[in-house]
Amino acid sequence: MPILFPTNIKEILDNTDIIDPHNFIKIEIEGNWITVDVTWGKNFKKLGFPVNENWDGRTNMNISVAQGGEIYETENPLELKVKLISKQSEIAQKERKIFLKTVTEWLDNVRE
Repeated sequence: MPILFPTNIKEILDNTDIIDPHNFIKIEIEGNWITVDVTWGKNFKKLGFPVNENWDGRTNMNISVAQGGEIYETENPLELKVKLISKQSEIAQKERKIFLKTVTEWLDNVRE
């Protein structure tokens, strides 16, 4: 993703393969199942985040993160996420936690 990450986050991404399953939903509209992903608000567009703007409410939204693997359909996304993450090595799980903490703190500051 062409995000303007701060140097400390860019270094984590350059040195680590962060895997974190992403959730989005499907809703039924007039008999059609539509992808809805509202991960990033409009204020993140300036940083290069893929923002779904001007959605017409009838067609698929773009998925807001880089896709690099399978898409799973589940009624319990938390359970699936825990299962997928548990398959990673302990080191990868630790690095993922550090990344998520760091990026969350940064995004909290950007939101303000």
